Amino acid sequence: MAAIRPIRTALAAACAMAGVHADTAGAQTVAQTTEVDGAVMLYSESQRVLAVEPVIQVTHPLSDLRTLSVKLVLDGLTGASPNGAVPSTQAQTFTRPSGSSSYTAAPNATPLDDAFSDKRGELDVSLEQRYGLLTRASYGGHVSLEQDYASVGADLVLKREFDRRNRMLTLGLSLGLDSVSPQGGAPTALGEMAAPSESNGEGDDEGGGEGAPGESKNTADLLVGYTQIVDRSTVAQVNYSASHSGGYLNDPYKFVSVVAPESSADAGEPVRQLYESRPDSRLKQSVFGRVKRHLGRDVLDLSYRYLWDDWNIRSQTAELRYILRYREGDSLEPDLRWYRQSAADFYRHSLVDGVALPAHASADPRLAAFDAWTYGLRWRHTLASGREISLRAEYYQQRGDSHPADAIGQLKNQDLFPDLDAVVFDQPSLAPLAQGFLAEEGLQGVRFEGGDFFQAVPEGGDLYVLKFVLHDWDAPEALAILAKVKEAMKPGARLMIIELFKGASPSPWSFLSDMIMLSTFGAMERSEAEYRALLGAAGFSVQ
Repeated sequence: MAAIRPIRTALAAACAMAGVHADTAGAQTVAQTTEVDGAVMLYSESQRVLAVEPVIQVTHPLSDLRTLSVKLVLDGLTGASPNGAVPSTQAQTFTRPSGSSSYTAAPNATPLDDAFSDKRGELDVSLEQRYGLLTRASYGGHVSLEQDYASVGADLVLKREFDRRNRMLTLGLSLGLDSVSPQGGAPTALGEMAAPSESNGEGDDEGGGEGAPGESKNTADLLVGYTQIVDRSTVAQVNYSASHSGGYLNDPYKFVSVVAPESSADAGEPVRQLYESRPDSRLKQSVFGRVKRHLGRDVLDLSYRYLWDDWNIRSQTAELRYILRYREGDSLEPDLRWYRQSAADFYRHSLVDGVALPAHASADPRLAAFDAWTYGLRWRHTLASGREISLRAEYYQQRGDSHPADAIGQLKNQDLFPDLDAVVFDQPSLAPLAQGFLAEEGLQGVRFEGGDFFQAVPEGGDLYVLKFVLHDWDAPEALAILAKVKEAMKPGARLMIIELFKGASPSPWSFLSDMIMLSTFGAMERSEAEYRALLGAAGFSVQ
């Protein structure tokens, strides 16, 4: 359930559809109230990555002309992530960048780094200031910290309405400065992976300890937008955006396999692994168009986006959404979205031994060519109080070239672009953020599914992960969740619990989190012993 502010006038409703601000100051003074909104996004790729992202935002009017907003995001990524290497008929062992740990991929399986783990905290602060009746500006800044990544940035958005508020121009600017500090330092581009040794063990480079002093990246973004109220029923919008990134743009945990040539008896088998290499700059540009049309009580929403960059990636996104208001306060919203992307000019599923290395090469599937379809449906019900109840489900299908024509030897029989199954559970208010996150990061094979873990949990998984979930609940509710998970698990399946343990001498972070859990949910952070007791009571054996 998401709390929303009731619409005060029909004018405000019409302008909200257009993205134009409706000023009611001339009619009445709006009470200055502080709003607190919270949401949680869960992103999961079947047997792979799990992302949990709680968000809390506080908005406070400082005056009739000025509003302050503060948002805190805490998220975590865990699970198994494809490392870019090709499958082999033999087991493969990979060394992480620091050289202090390794992991093994089974024969004929997509190599996955099964100890992928990261945590991120982000603080966003923005101040919106009105200048008269037609102009407003938003000044913002953010700080984001991960174990191997830090980012600071600032942004400015200006909006100006004119022609009796039938038109609006938008100008947005942002700057970001990032620091990339992989565990063990940034590997040399196209440098060879260190040979595995017995001392490597099974540790976690991506989630343990501090990153070595690393590389830097800077980003500058520009947005120019124009919104037009065409008539009483139609609103049109056109945006142009550009983004320039410079510095270290590699993924330090991704490999490119060098395979034996066609003439070899072991054609297509990996002979060594190289760290990927990308250009040190990227310019992305896009144009976006959108039309909304009222059809009586219903709304038709059409949009199209075309993106191009100097890495030779071209992508298209077309979306059709229809809002069917079948009853006062109730609506159904079917949604259909199509996406197509071409490959980066340096994308290679593998390199061939004996052939000169290119200047740049990456096997990251996010840079490959693929098509995707998303089918969605949302139901919304507005209560008399103005609060909204919403249920949303989306199904995502993505397909790439699993058997490219230039595959050689044993690679002809391997799936070089395996389909991914993923599930996202989210609060309705976070759906736009989730969709934007998935599109920006190129996360693939996503299936949206609503559910209640007090009622049932999807069955048949090999690994179930509960991250930052149990600390939201007191013991009876936590036991009920664990019981549903145990009921869904097949023989041999495992459960992974990831939480912030409360030690004998709590850190400031764990103490603050404990207070937040207690005041918000009536729950708590727990010690390792308390989690072991909780899992034992639910019938799990702890390793």
